[in-house]
Amino acid sequence: MGDVLERWGEEDVLFQDQHMFDPAIIGGDGRRLISNPSTMPYAAICYIERSFGGRKIGCTGTLIAPHLVLTAGHCLIKSDGRVPVSMVIQPGRSGSVKPQSIPAARAYVARGFAQDRKPLFDYGLICLTRPVRDPRHVIPLHRPTSTQLRRLKHHGRLRVAGYPSDKPRATLWTHSERLLRYDRKRLIHQVDTCPGHSGSAVLASISGKTRVIGIHVAGQRDPRTGRSYGCSPGSTGAPHGGYNRAVRISTQVLAALAGKLRLGDHSLMRVWSLKG
Repeated sequence: MGDVLERWGEEDVLFQDQHMFDPAIIGGDGRRLISNPSTMPYAAICYIERSFGGRKIGCTGTLIAPHLVLTAGHCLIKSDGRVPVSMVIQPGRSGSVKPQSIPAARAYVARGFAQDRKPLFDYGLICLTRPVRDPRHVIPLHRPTSTQLRRLKHHGRLRVAGYPSDKPRATLWTHSERLLRYDRKRLIHQVDTCPGHSGSAVLASISGKTRVIGIHVAGQRDPRTGRSYGCSPGSTGAPHGGYNRAVRISTQVLAALAGKLRLGDHSLMRVWSLKG
């Protein structure tokens, strides 16, 4: 049975309707506040402050190089095609404390998501106008093997850290939980998340080192309210068996993030650039 679950078809119910999903709390809320995100891995977690022409809103990203931030595609382009008017990246932000605030220079999204909103390609990359001050504050990407994922599923934990919108503005929260299932392109997990966590790296310990193995993109919505489970006053966590989901770092995703061309839906295309 486990092998079957790890080899879903492309039309699995988890990805048939993008609008059914939003980051969710699974059961009780296990998230904890990171009050001093100056140490790794939290110093590499970025608050992405965006404006689409109105108030500023947040998303989460992760430094994978001193001048590159990995995030979700839907943080960079809305379902109606709109892109941010402005975008500033703030690594290690903690509420009103902003150790660094760096304007984005360019933003790229996988072609399959930018053009057709295919959820399997919901990832993007932000290039900064200047590198962060400490080049050590990055978390390397890692393409997990099936053996490593099986080990994580049975004996390890995944961690997500980000900036959920249900908590005080721009505060960093983290939680770790099980990897439930996976296939070639997806990781299904039970880490507690809420809107604002979108774009967070899925972190795992690989040979004793913290690595990015996925990009958190969504979870289940409560069909009774149309909102995320556990992410608004009075709402409850997702029932037993609930899940959140991430895009897995695969060979193709790695190649796209490295700037390789002719990768079809995986290829990055520029959707935004700093004006002036």
